[in-house]
Amino acid sequence: GIGSELLVDFDKSQIDQLIRTHPELGVRAIHTGKYIPKIALAIDSIQDFASKTEAGIDKDADIFDESLLTPEVEKAPPGYKNVTRIAEELEIDGSTLKKIVDDLNELGELTPIKAKPVGGGSVFDIYSPEDITSMKEVAESKGLYLAEAPEGYMNVKNIAKKLGVSDQIVSGIISEFGVGLDPIMARPSKGQATRYYAPVEITRIREIAEIRGLLTPAAPEGYKSVRRIAKELGVDPETITNIIKELSGLTPIEAKSHSLVTNAYSPEDIERIREVAESRKLSTPVAPERYMGVSKIAKELRASHVTIKDIIKELGELTPIDAKFGSRVADAYSPEDVAKIREQLRIKRENKS
Repeated sequence: GIGSELLVDFDKSQIDQLIRTHPELGVRAIHTGKYIPKIALAIDSIQDFASKTEAGIDKDADIFDESLLTPEVEKAPPGYKNVTRIAEELEIDGSTLKKIVDDLNELGELTPIKAKPVGGGSVFDIYSPEDITSMKEVAESKGLYLAEAPEGYMNVKNIAKKLGVSDQIVSGIISEFGVGLDPIMARPSKGQATRYYAPVEITRIREIAEIRGLLTPAAPEGYKSVRRIAKELGVDPETITNIIKELSGLTPIEAKSHSLVTNAYSPEDIERIREVAESRKLSTPVAPERYMGVSKIAKELRASHVTIKDIIKELGELTPIDAKFGSRVADAYSPEDVAKIREQLRIKRENKS
């Protein structure tokens, strides 16, 4: 036999191995707020296992199976309910309750038992009145029983969307100038409860955003900032700024770019800036429509780059232009040049066959 004096000298791994070898000796229970109930269930499980083993039943049963800590019953004890019934009782949707149950189970705070459905089928978990109380407490902490916000009240996300700024900007204003604001806790139609602000408070937040120039409208279509113009022309922003200083008659407007307010230039102004940059060889124009680079020609004609380059050398009469493809500058060939390359490739393929 195994005496208690031997167990004193065992470490955790040895005790685990002992229980695996001799399951009738004990089981491991997680030490949480539900420790005592789990111990009681574990003792019942051990006794049940021992009696079955003595009778020659279920000798191969796994003592570590979850069913040992969640015994199976044919009839639910008084007050025990499944998740569907609990969701109805607590008046919360099933998916929300399932998340609460999963979180509590992970913490070891619930002690479900397995129940058999009437008429057969798979067993399912049912929970005690104490477990149901734990679920309700979590639901309350998440604000699931708070009333929806009154009409006109908004949370940070809604305010930000209305003002056309980021959540961070609204949160920053509230943090810096929030004295006197008195938000209420309320729940949205979906999700957890959060702070909601009254219409008068939203007006105050808007005023502060206006003073800071954060509500400047976005640039009209076609208007672009210096940084955007520089990126399109393939030059640095400082070069564009210097060209703008030299030109007269430009009419920029203040506009919002992301969370910054900056000057934005009209399509007409941009064209003037482009002409200066190109005249000074500071910018390479984008390839005109239907002009192609070698890669595009090779792909369209289903030929290799090397083959297309060899044909271009052979023809010698082509007139490519320097053009920008994305951020890369390369030769661009007109539709007429592409037609000549296509014909030369056809002749080569026919000669090979």
